Amino acid sequence: MEEKYKKFKEYDWVRSQEWQIYYDNIYPTPPPNKLLRCKKRFYRNKIDPDFDIDYVPPEGESTSASSSSHTATPPPQQNTSYKPQEQPQTVEQAFETYRAAQSMANPINSSLLMNLETILLVGFIVSLPFKYRTSLFAILAFLVRSIRLAGIPKFEMVYVQIFIMNDAAHSLLFTMQSLSDRLNYYMIFPIVISAVVALCENLHRAGATIGKKYIDLVVSKREEIIQSKSHVEIAIGFITIAGIFLKINSILTPIIYWQLMRVRYTINPYTRQSFKEINNIATKFKDSQSCPGIVKTIIEKVQSIIGYMGNMTAPQSGQAQNQDANQGGGSMCQIF
Repeated sequence: MEEKYKKFKEYDWVRSQEWQIYYDNIYPTPPPNKLLRCKKRFYRNKIDPDFDIDYVPPEGESTSASSSSHTATPPPQQNTSYKPQEQPQTVEQAFETYRAAQSMANPINSSLLMNLETILLVGFIVSLPFKYRTSLFAILAFLVRSIRLAGIPKFEMVYVQIFIMNDAAHSLLFTMQSLSDRLNYYMIFPIVISAVVALCENLHRAGATIGKKYIDLVVSKREEIIQSKSHVEIAIGFITIAGIFLKINSILTPIIYWQLMRVRYTINPYTRQSFKEINNIATKFKDSQSCPGIVKTIIEKVQSIIGYMGNMTAPQSGQAQNQDANQGGGSMCQIF
């Protein structure tokens, strides 16, 4: 059984879509001290039927395995002392922090709020072709959803941290940002994706039968959709810059947009993963022999600019700055 428990601890919880779906459908969200039990049940039901959920490993083995496991299990006492890592150094750590924040939330179990949120989401989607109160519908919908998922508002830093790490809160900020300029459909596309996912989750929980096949498909592919949305958000960031020259948005739009992206990068693991994948593709193409010199120069310049925009702290001097940038130190937040 020790070998089975070792495999359980080494299971890639962060990348397991089955676990993410299972975890998202647990209601109410289990407290940190019960999350390990939920993982054991999932592992026995989905991975290894012979796994003993009551097995307790020796103390030394348990401690060692816990330190190397990529799970989202926060310490049991984090109800009063939880603080998300300000600068997770890896995407895996960012996902751990993200899941820990979700596990600390106390969602409001109110059918009234969920119905109100659903109505506002439908109003937002229906109003898109007409651009009638579209942003207002989106702002109200994501505000209600953010509060419903984070719990009753409290004047505590822990609540603020949990609130802003919710995807609905980011959609709320991006919707408010769209008010700084005329409503462009290319800018609101990620907000539409978030709205569709949120609407399908609500309908799935309510047991809707109309369009059940498509609702279940969106819910089962939620992680992939949210990750794709992050790719789109980065692409839109570059479009807003080109939009200045194409006269489809003002110069203020990319400035505000990239400031929001800087904040999102520090606390959203999906955004981190998107930048990592895009950077790997760009670097691989840049280093290939078929890459023209001018294209290589452009890629290097873009990587340099984006890396600078990802720096959330004051620049350091000389060798210390280069060392922190190369090592990914906690004081730096390099997107590339």
